Amino acid sequence: MTIKDNFTIHEESIGIYDLAFKTQLKYHGKLGFADCIIIEIMKKLNISQITSFDDHFDGKEGIIPVSL
Repeated sequence: MTIKDNFTIHEESIGIYDLAFKTQLKYHGKLGFADCIIIEIMKKLNISQITSFDDHFDGKEGIIPVSL
């Protein structure tokens, strides 16, 4: 049994990079590029909730942070 048996792994693409860059500009660079990629993948998959150990996603449009 591997980790892939329990999770679906979504890989980013060039198109996601373009959208992530626009998201980074929207938040004036206060969000890291990796976080912007996560936001764009969430949008693509209609995911609104995220569990995270940091507060980068707090107050972001369409994102609902879930406490651990």
